[in-house]
Amino acid sequence: MDSVLAGAASLILNPTIDSFLWFLILLSNLSSDSAFLNPLFLLSTHLNVFQEMSGAVLVAVAAAIGSFLQGWDNATIAGSILYIKKEFNLETQPTMEGLIVAMSLVGAVLMTTCSGAIADWLGRRPLLITSSVLYFVSGLVMLWSPNIYVLLLARLLNGFGVGLAVTLVPIYISETAPPEIRGLLNTLPQFTGCVGMFFSYCMVFGMSLMSSPTWRLMLGVLSIPSILYFILTIFYFPESPRWLVSKGRMLDAKRVLQRLRGQEDVSAIEDRVIRLVHHIQKCVESEFRIGYIRMASL
Repeated sequence: MDSVLAGAASLILNPTIDSFLWFLILLSNLSSDSAFLNPLFLLSTHLNVFQEMSGAVLVAVAAAIGSFLQGWDNATIAGSILYIKKEFNLETQPTMEGLIVAMSLVGAVLMTTCSGAIADWLGRRPLLITSSVLYFVSGLVMLWSPNIYVLLLARLLNGFGVGLAVTLVPIYISETAPPEIRGLLNTLPQFTGCVGMFFSYCMVFGMSLMSSPTWRLMLGVLSIPSILYFILTIFYFPESPRWLVSKGRMLDAKRVLQRLRGQEDVSAIEDRVIRLVHHIQKCVESEFRIGYIRMASL
């Protein structure tokens, strides 16, 4: 008990992650003899893993901003379409109204059909940068939109950004996250997407209370968080180590792994990545062979 009180005092006087982990471990040892069955011990263990691999965690959180912007856009159009209908007199044109809403999804579908092959060719990071640029440009164009056709173009560009984010963010997180917390980090895109929708609905509700709400501002606000996403993709995101290994850039992959894992010696991790890539390459080759045989037999 004295050690727990000492740990609590240390946590109050020095509220750092180390003192917090120490306090959790002391509590787990006090409350149960079976540490592996103790929730406090499991929590402290996971927090310790997060601390050791903070680089990969921060990269995953930053990458999930792309999904945040996707959720933001999906919710914003739901509220702003009421004011778009009023300005462009679309009450008698339900097809055009539906097209404005669906144009983003059309662009996303078109982009997702080819984004995987392009990502294998150019890399994950360049396409994430492109996604942030598309979010920013589409937000500015929607803010300007003098007519319905420019708005449709802006929605299409926005859909391209959404398609890239939907495809690349989960792949990028999977390839940069360590196996111990990969599944946990891969829930971030879904979580941030829902958070983006929530904040967007709150923003639209607040703007609707104004004396003269404007749909251009509702849609154009998207460009503000996309600036942060663009800065992170340019200056903070590393390239996927798996993609670097697949291209034979072993030294670059080792540097990225050292940054993400916070370790000087990553030879074991590198070997695991190499084995994984070789396994995937063999699977892809066999799939192509099977597909060629099936086509030849037709």
